[in-house]
Amino acid sequence: HVECADRIALGYLGRVGVGLGRRQRIPATAIFQTNYVEYLHDYKNDVPWAKVPGIVPIMRVFTTWVYNGYDVTMVTTPHMQEKLSRWGIRNLRLDQFIGVDEQTFHPVERPKDAPLTLTYIGRFTADKQTEILMQALAIVDKEVPGCRFVLVGDGMDREKMEAWAKNYPGTVMPGRIPYADLPPYYQNSDIFVTASTREVRPLTVQEAMACGVPVVAPAAGGILDQVQDGVNGLLVAPYDAQALAEALLRLIRDPDLRHRLGRGGRAGIGAIGTWEYAARAMLRIWEEIAEKKKDK
Repeated sequence: HVECADRIALGYLGRVGVGLGRRQRIPATAIFQTNYVEYLHDYKNDVPWAKVPGIVPIMRVFTTWVYNGYDVTMVTTPHMQEKLSRWGIRNLRLDQFIGVDEQTFHPVERPKDAPLTLTYIGRFTADKQTEILMQALAIVDKEVPGCRFVLVGDGMDREKMEAWAKNYPGTVMPGRIPYADLPPYYQNSDIFVTASTREVRPLTVQEAMACGVPVVAPAAGGILDQVQDGVNGLLVAPYDAQALAEALLRLIRDPDLRHRLGRGGRAGIGAIGTWEYAARAMLRIWEEIAEKKKDK
């Protein structure tokens, strides 16, 4: 039995099923890929119960209880492994359980007259720090007019971002895009940017790197285990629109650096960054715990 426990009523209902499965000697694994507990910090203005005093530590205790019910909780970055260990989750296994399809996400030759394009792909929600993103892009536009901003996604902040975009005619907002149609949005970018600080292991960052696009992101969360400053992207102080804008401007003004970081991202994907590796890593764990259950 396999679950992404945090997506099933925050896993609490799934915990009941795991307990029943144990009675039937059915192994169960989970993967921790979204840190909903800490998202609560960002939704205090949108979700009334997120303002309840002490709600974050309470949710942390419940989440720990949920994941400790599994035989294995898979984690994808050392940063997250350390954090969850501090929470008290005892069954953690670290490996590259999230991959990218290098045959689908790959660099392409762009027209030399293509506009310089900065791209964000992800939810338009408070946890993605969309306010910081908009502030940073506004600074970039003031310093280097004519850049194209491509913002792909949807979410609670969409109307606010659409209102902001009316002041920047070069902004493109195509909405939520089918996954199969995403590669060209990366491939036609010069820089991938995110302001998110609570990522576990963002797939969008891996996909951008696979397409040879340098990444500019906050030095926070699982991004610290993906982006190497000066190797495949630039890291900046979290929650700092000016720092984010300055890093973007640095790459805009230095095409050699931009291309070098893009090549570094593509080279860094390697064999362990693919879905094939991720599937084999999961299979090894499933075979291991199934064997243990059989021997009991």
